[in-house]
Amino acid sequence: MGFLDFFSRKNNGDHESTRHPRRTARPRAARSFLSGDTDNLFANFGGSSLTADGELFASLEKMRARSRKLCNDSDFARKYLEVVKANVVGHSGIRLSPQSRRNPGGELDAEDNRVLLDGWKRWGHSSNCTVTRSMGWLEVQSLFVETVARDGECLVRIVSGFDNEFGIALQVLEGDALDVQLNRELKGGNYISLGVEKNSWGEPVAYYLRSKSRTANSYEFTGGNYERVPASEIVHGFRVQRPGQTRGVPWLNTAIRSLKMLDGWLEAELTGARIAASKMGFLEPESTSDSYVGDDIDPDGTIISEVEPGVIEQLPPGMKFKEFDPKYPNSKVGDFVKVTLRSAAAGLGISYHSLANDLESVNYSSLRAGTLEEREAWKSLQRWLRDTLCDRVYREWLKQSLLRDAFARPLPASKFDKFAEVEWIPRGWTWVDPLKDQKAAELGISLGLTTRTELAASQGRDIKDIFEQLSGENLLSESFGISVDGSQKADDKSEEKPD
Repeated sequence: MGFLDFFSRKNNGDHESTRHPRRTARPRAARSFLSGDTDNLFANFGGSSLTADGELFASLEKMRARSRKLCNDSDFARKYLEVVKANVVGHSGIRLSPQSRRNPGGELDAEDNRVLLDGWKRWGHSSNCTVTRSMGWLEVQSLFVETVARDGECLVRIVSGFDNEFGIALQVLEGDALDVQLNRELKGGNYISLGVEKNSWGEPVAYYLRSKSRTANSYEFTGGNYERVPASEIVHGFRVQRPGQTRGVPWLNTAIRSLKMLDGWLEAELTGARIAASKMGFLEPESTSDSYVGDDIDPDGTIISEVEPGVIEQLPPGMKFKEFDPKYPNSKVGDFVKVTLRSAAAGLGISYHSLANDLESVNYSSLRAGTLEEREAWKSLQRWLRDTLCDRVYREWLKQSLLRDAFARPLPASKFDKFAEVEWIPRGWTWVDPLKDQKAAELGISLGLTTRTELAASQGRDIKDIFEQLSGENLLSESFGISVDGSQKADDKSEEKPD
């Protein structure tokens, strides 16, 4: 029975139908997923079907500006950057360990490896490493990671033929060097997306850097001049989150709103607490009283009332005192800060106690579990830094250095593949529980489940360095007649004691 039929029968005197109308359920379209349903709770929950570059085109510049502002002003955002640098790069950076061998699968060529490492260390000095001659290799790693964490990306231009003994230097650039608004189709099937030229497969071919002057490599598009730099000269560091993504997203992205609101709220709380500690109350005049003259008047004409500890003062005639009690500081500040920082820490991928410097309520078990989980995330970032920056820079440096014959001992350029075999040793961490962890390591070695090389690498050390130090200690102890355990060796020529 349709809706109009119901009213038709009512007008015809069908009182039975009028008293008991038949109600039928409205059919509802079946949904495969609840999150795809549309109801009151999801009415304002929109989404986007844009590509990764489509979303970045609309939001990247604003996200990056907000992230920079937050890192300039927020204690917790600044703390996050320091935690990232400390755990990914550390105090000595990701260090080179050449692995050249005398023959494929054979023993290491110690002499060639020493020459390579010596040359790398000399180039890594601040006078050789960058075009500005102001940063060394360690500072470049640290700046690269901090810039990517704050801005979402960082560019390192490899300048070949530079005026130093190795013929190569680095230029570190922020993501602003690439114009997000530069998007167009090119002849031959290539296209420019967010300032990066790609081929039909989506592989970066060239980068269009903003240029103030016109040169032979400059191109003029709507919005300004650009220098086209081949992709082989650019290290574009960012973490890919979606297929086809051309530019990076600031790592602080999900935490920007939480940390910004927390920053404003803490400022208001601090201001309220300061006012509460400074303002005692007000004097209200009675309707018939004279004007209050106070104790003095400052140069601006403001009435001054002197307040001293332990003084009971009689109010002026016609005045009554009204207490001012804003109830600050608020006793629930700590709980609110914890909830907010836990949310921010989850989005940043680090533990709450690392971000907040709060070890008040942690115990050994929770600290160990959180620390071990967090270290796995840092190891992942260390591998990303090694693959993205360190390998690229080393291979270009090796190529230019071999052509320049810049080593202390000549190395043949024909053996490039041999010299390109390297390992990178990132920073490691000390034991969470030294006694238990070292016993577990000893057991693992005895069972053949791990090696000394792996254990040394987990602490950011090279096993060769450890063995060299041990060998040196043994030689030094023998020269002093001291055993390794610290006890003095017996003199073979000493006279025997009488019975």
